[in-house]
Amino acid sequence: MIAHKLSILELAAYYEKSLTDQQVKIYSEQLADALTDEEVMLAVKLYYNDPKNEFFPRPVSKLIALVKKPIDNKDQAQNVVNLIKKAVVNHQSRWVEGYFNHYDNSRQPVWVFYNLKGEIFDSWKEAAKSEIGELGLTLVDQLGGWKRVCERFDQEPEGVVTGQVLRNAESVMNIAEVGKLNEPPSLPEISSLKILNLVKIKQIE
Repeated sequence: MIAHKLSILELAAYYEKSLTDQQVKIYSEQLADALTDEEVMLAVKLYYNDPKNEFFPRPVSKLIALVKKPIDNKDQAQNVVNLIKKAVVNHQSRWVEGYFNHYDNSRQPVWVFYNLKGEIFDSWKEAAKSEIGELGLTLVDQLGGWKRVCERFDQEPEGVVTGQVLRNAESVMNIAEVGKLNEPPSLPEISSLKILNLVKIKQIE
């Protein structure tokens, strides 16, 4: 994190900005969470070489955005759909049945699951998560599990299944952003202003 601290101090000197030790620490930690040493040095140069930037960057996300443009939910949704489709083609029922590995001490068969890298997992969910990510796994669960996903891509028009997965992906990400993904949905509350308006309408009637 030394490079991140030096970069902040370099910017502060360039823009004649006085920072406390605590501010330098906070800014450095924020940058270290998002950028490598090379990326933060590049971001600093890009920032102060742009004549439009006349002041010290606040928040530091302005620096991060120079080298790492955020991926919006639509792009992320399309990406996970593509990953799921690729996994269906490559694995199909093998993520349902697994591969026989050996017999345990009680002579029960032990099945394992692979990803495309050849890594071995004890469950299909672990194997799937390594390829389609947590978002992809959540979508597969919503559609009824891996077997059902494979059946739908095999039996239904691809555009129909893809469209549903795409919509579900965007919905899941929007809900997750506000921290409500694992909470049971509740009905929206009626504000006092809406109640007042409803009363007025009723009185007019």
